[in-house]
Amino acid sequence: MKRTTIARFVGICGFASMLPVTGAGSGAFAQEPPAEEQQAHGRMEEVIVTARKREESIQHTPIAITAFTGDTLDERGIVKLNDISQYSPNVVFDNYNSFGGANSNAIIYIRGIGQNDFVPTVEPGVGLYVDGVYLGRSVGSTLDLLDVERIEVLRGPQGTLFGRNTIGGAVNVVTRKPDEELGAKGDLTVGSDSKVNVRGSINLPFSDRVFARFSAASFNQDGYVDQINTGRDLGNTDTISARAALRWVASDAFELNLTADYSTDNGNGPPWLLTGLDFSDPGSFLMLNNTLPFLPCAAPPSNPAGSLTNPNCINSQYLLADQRQNAGTAQFFKGDIWGTSLTAEWQLTDALTLKSITAYRKLDTEFSNDEGTPVSAGLSLDIIVQEQVSQELQLLGSGVGEKLEWILGAYYFQEDGHNTNPVDFVPIALVSGGPFDNDSIAGFGQGTYHVTDQLDLTAGVRYTRDTKRFLPDQFITDGKFTPFPVGLRVLPFREVEISESDVTPMVNLAYQATPDFMLYGTYSEGFKGGGFAQRVFPPLPEVESFRPEFATAYELGFKYTGAEGRFRLNGAAFMTDYTDLQITVFTGIAPVLDNAGDATIQGFELEMQAAPEGGWLLEAAAGYLDPEYDNVDPATALTGNEKFERISDWTLSGSLSKEIPLAASGTLTPQVSWSYRTSFFFDSFNSTLIDQEDAYHLFNAHIAWDSADARYGVTLGGTNLTDEEYFAGGAFQAGFGFASNIIARGREWYLTARFSF
Repeated sequence: MKRTTIARFVGICGFASMLPVTGAGSGAFAQEPPAEEQQAHGRMEEVIVTARKREESIQHTPIAITAFTGDTLDERGIVKLNDISQYSPNVVFDNYNSFGGANSNAIIYIRGIGQNDFVPTVEPGVGLYVDGVYLGRSVGSTLDLLDVERIEVLRGPQGTLFGRNTIGGAVNVVTRKPDEELGAKGDLTVGSDSKVNVRGSINLPFSDRVFARFSAASFNQDGYVDQINTGRDLGNTDTISARAALRWVASDAFELNLTADYSTDNGNGPPWLLTGLDFSDPGSFLMLNNTLPFLPCAAPPSNPAGSLTNPNCINSQYLLADQRQNAGTAQFFKGDIWGTSLTAEWQLTDALTLKSITAYRKLDTEFSNDEGTPVSAGLSLDIIVQEQVSQELQLLGSGVGEKLEWILGAYYFQEDGHNTNPVDFVPIALVSGGPFDNDSIAGFGQGTYHVTDQLDLTAGVRYTRDTKRFLPDQFITDGKFTPFPVGLRVLPFREVEISESDVTPMVNLAYQATPDFMLYGTYSEGFKGGGFAQRVFPPLPEVESFRPEFATAYELGFKYTGAEGRFRLNGAAFMTDYTDLQITVFTGIAPVLDNAGDATIQGFELEMQAAPEGGWLLEAAAGYLDPEYDNVDPATALTGNEKFERISDWTLSGSLSKEIPLAASGTLTPQVSWSYRTSFFFDSFNSTLIDQEDAYHLFNAHIAWDSADARYGVTLGGTNLTDEEYFAGGAFQAGFGFASNIIARGREWYLTARFSF
């Protein structure tokens, strides 16, 4: 195994250990934050997280974690969950998958591990949670941020305490609880492309023990790619979200929290652009359409690109010179999502707490995509309906003279639904997909033993058993010029089932060298279940499946707080043995998941905050990743020299702001922020037709005014100020011949007015 990154990072840890520290002494300083850390310093917030199911200061939590408070998100103008990736090292959070027309699809990679596909027979590689509830499907999970208290990004396998499929990490969204204060807040944002966002919430105390909170939002913005054949604008936003929370503090020992949320999305579809055509494969759909004499294009063999004046020929006439135009006809996205959860917490004794999280969610989406031409050469429609229920029980306790803190838990998850996927290609039209039924059960435990006042040993283990069932309801709807008759089954119409289990341990050793400096090391394992190949053509006698993937991670990290709480520097280096990794390959013309082989991933992250005198706040972060295949399965057609899809070598970010007092007139706060990514590929085969070839920088800035009583404020800001052009999505299938990309929205401005009381 490679040791280079770990060795370098040990040197960084050694340097950090020599940084000046304050308040060092011989007392018991391992568990409680120092007094100077229990309040904000300058403009630096003290963040409390629940990454280990208990409330802890982020500086005293020995794991690699990035946290954003609701105020921080508002200051940066972040209203969509995926935007946090700009400020999270080694995190990719996209919302455009490579196959299909979903434009709210949570594609999350942490430290090189994630998943691009959205079909229900495939699982995400990073777990996404809202108030402890796992979201089973990636479609519709690029959440609008409404009444958020904080977001926690946990890096590396979280296979002990979190629900399932957290082999790469977890994103934990925590919303605001109702409380005893009567109050309301809201904001109105207008901006580029007719942007109009409205958000509001009200907190109502019905009594000294019953509180409610209601929130609603509307997000609207025109698209930025014109579909010239339909007059619609692609990439638009048309979303309504609402949330209600009811809290009952029945006694000092018992509390209930009931929540319900709903969102609806009526978009024109993602802004795909046809950016390239590959005429090298004579058997591709592109070439079949242009060369078969009985099809409308009927190009002569000497001109496989076809006539530029015949609209039935797919050629450069659809590679539009204007990179904000699309010649297709079929894009759209519609989705309705709602859910409810009930969290009950009993303080059984001073040392024992029982917690229950019960949840139900439903997803109903429909979306379509073509290849950016009016010719039915690669048209696909997806209808996904999914329901899920989950139940988690946690028993938290302490003992052994308060030297031991522990948690035991049980988890159950069940989902069912169907994915109907009609497709219309040049030679054939068929229906893919079918009903699915998945369930998962798990038992877990973790304990932290305070060996000394400075040394903590944490160990945990989780047993997971996943069962997946799939009924392929797939048949030919139009054989066209192929020998396949209408109604022919593409896969046998019988249910298939797989059941898999695994035990994932974790061991963590944390040494609080001084009240301000912690060193830690972690060994952890992660597991993500296998699944079935859903998209299939030509017909197969049996359903193909793929195996689970596994990750074993080694991590060294440190957390340092200095300058009397005004400076923080956190870092971690890691190495991950990644086995049987699941990637997208092709069976015939169909994109399916398969096990590629084994790989080693190494890298590190550094995050810094500094709040010197005078109202200044400086933040910076750096992430480096070096994933390499150790061996590959020749059946996947990989060579082993490929880069991981969507992964950059470097992710960097920084921001600088200053709070300027205006006496009785309030405060003025200008801020400038920057993020940077090196080049990356959008598929496992590193297709250069669709890659993000160049590194790119993004610059954002705003200036905010807040009244002296903090009840009113106005912010004027801009994003992507240099109007950088870069790709936010890419898709290429050699069997089709079409290369498609999504160019990110360019420079934008916005003006926000807000109030609170």
